[in-house]
Amino acid sequence: MPSCARASRRYSPPGTHLAPLPIATIPGGQGDDVVSGLVAVAPITALRDQQPAVYDQLMAAARSLERMAGDVQEIEFTVEDSQLWLLQTRGAERSAQAAVRLALQLHHEGLIDDTETLRRVTPTHIETLLRPSLQTETRLAAPLLAKGLPACPGVVSGTAYTEVDEALDAADRGEPVILVRDHTRPEDVMGMLAAQGIVTEVGGAASHAAVVSRELGRVAVVGCGPGVAAALAGKEITVDGYEGEVRQGVLALSAWSESDTPELRELADIAQRISS
Repeated sequence: MPSCARASRRYSPPGTHLAPLPIATIPGGQGDDVVSGLVAVAPITALRDQQPAVYDQLMAAARSLERMAGDVQEIEFTVEDSQLWLLQTRGAERSAQAAVRLALQLHHEGLIDDTETLRRVTPTHIETLLRPSLQTETRLAAPLLAKGLPACPGVVSGTAYTEVDEALDAADRGEPVILVRDHTRPEDVMGMLAAQGIVTEVGGAASHAAVVSRELGRVAVVGCGPGVAAALAGKEITVDGYEGEVRQGVLALSAWSESDTPELRELADIAQRISS
């Protein structure tokens, strides 16, 4: 029986991209099943345990593609009768934090030079990393309303809306909005753009909600479980895209400090080296 997956090799969770990603696979499934988030997926360890030779082929292909592209790849593949087929590949979507860390790691590996390293980090990435953060004491003091997978890092607060039209109206009034859905679809993108953060009941790292949130730079927590949308509707909440949590109320944030993102110092050193 064929299995299909869409995956980003090497770097996970999407907020940090530091450890091997649990690639999503679906026995008997299709690529759209991975993206929708509606079908339960298995981690890459399942493929490694069940078909180690295929797993080794996939990892070797991923390494080759990554070196050819000079970038971490999102690879869609299928396995049929123990035969690996690569369907498509592209540069993986990533958060601001992941973009910085990935650029530096590729630089350390000699895959990109100083100029390319800086080119891959945009002003928007830097602005995102300089945002205030949530202190541990403040976070733990607030009631935990939902727990899921951190899909895009950051901390935002707002009122939870479960309908896109209502979220758009609230955003037009200047109200900070958190879009909470069972899962997101392409037709929800306008609501995602209007929202400060996104929360879903189902979905994983390769789901529509997770991928689009990272592309739009929206804080996101996915896969929080059934009933979350109804439970959160109308409440003021804080979404923590680092911890994968939704907490009650609008929580106070603390100003950024250099220790929060030491990678920025290394980027500054590269920039100074180029300009000197």
